Amino acid sequence: MPSLTHIVSFNGYDLTDVIEQHSDQSNTRVQLQTVPKRHGALLTDIPVLDVRKIQLKGVIYGTTQDAVRTKIREIEAALGFTRGKLKLFSDRFYWAWKTDFSFSYVPSTGMLVAVVTMGFACDDPFEYDEAGPILVSQILTTGDTHIDVTHGYYRKQFTIHYTGTAFVYLYIVVSADQGVALTEVLIRNTSLSPSRQESYTAAFGGLSGIVNAGTSLIIDGNFFTVQNNGIDDLVNWQGVFLWLQPGDNVIQIEGNPATYQLQYNLKYV
Repeated sequence: MPSLTHIVSFNGYDLTDVIEQHSDQSNTRVQLQTVPKRHGALLTDIPVLDVRKIQLKGVIYGTTQDAVRTKIREIEAALGFTRGKLKLFSDRFYWAWKTDFSFSYVPSTGMLVAVVTMGFACDDPFEYDEAGPILVSQILTTGDTHIDVTHGYYRKQFTIHYTGTAFVYLYIVVSADQGVALTEVLIRNTSLSPSRQESYTAAFGGLSGIVNAGTSLIIDGNFFTVQNNGIDDLVNWQGVFLWLQPGDNVIQIEGNPATYQLQYNLKYV
């Protein structure tokens, strides 16, 4: 594990030398409804994390008034109007939007010192590992467990040890690179309670839902999309988009021989 370093930046713009303090607000959105003649309230929906709010405060020192003003405008421009990576330490980041920016000159400094405050809203309230996505690759072959002689389906099982603290959806690429078309792609996470699975299956009468040899099926659990050779094909998919939970996740892949690539980011709450 890399050593931890205090680094503050947004969209690659380094604020470390400016920022002196930050605050972090993480609320839970709880939907409650009062009921006549009943104490307390009724929970009407599953509690979820609300937008995370982060505020940074720092000081700009300059040798001239123009230098201070220039630095203020430079920071303001860098924060911009787009979603970006907000880093408070070297190993993790949030996806955030700048919501507010303000500054004030410190009295009796000849406008050579200014206090800046900036606020951010994280629409995705979770923190992500800066190291980037982790890729797990498995090849389903004719040497694995043969479960369907008629259609040539096989099954393989393996374990992914997920070290994040919040569940994370999978980005899955199934490549028909073993010389055959795919008429079934089935993926299970048997460690979830109850066990969950997603599948892409051919309707043999009309032969829809076929992943032709040499092409790929992409199942994106982050955006809930399914593409067959680059074309939307959610109609032939069923089940739930799979996720990993903290700890060991026992994964089963099933269908025709193919290469399975499961990609995810470490995610923290």
